[in-house]
Amino acid sequence: MKHLVALFLMVFLVITGCQNIEEAPKPDSLIDEETMVNLLFDLHYTDAIQGYSGTKFMQRDIKVNKLILKKYNIDSLTFVENANYYFEDAERNEQIYREVLERLEAKKAVNDSLLRKEKEVEKANALP
Repeated sequence: MKHLVALFLMVFLVITGCQNIEEAPKPDSLIDEETMVNLLFDLHYTDAIQGYSGTKFMQRDIKVNKLILKKYNIDSLTFVENANYYFEDAERNEQIYREVLERLEAKKAVNDSLLRKEKEVEKANALP
């Protein structure tokens, strides 16, 4: 009986695993790669900020992602179509995210530098 179940499971996996997967079509409103990098940077950067101080965003009912999409004059469907199109190509996806990551790391370095300077000023202004 175990062999019959295993055989059925293997046949099922082969049948379902051999389906044709359609490629994402090129969107009618294609966002160029540079804009996609900028958009993804903004989304990830603000996501990190929200993660750090999310209650302030929740208290003010700020929908950051909607604001970012508005900044680039696109709707959520256009973004999803473009994301599917760009991310289907692994090499292009890697290049886009490499650029996003480089920008995020550069922004982090600037923020870290500002925090160090702020701590130095606080330490210098501290009462003895």
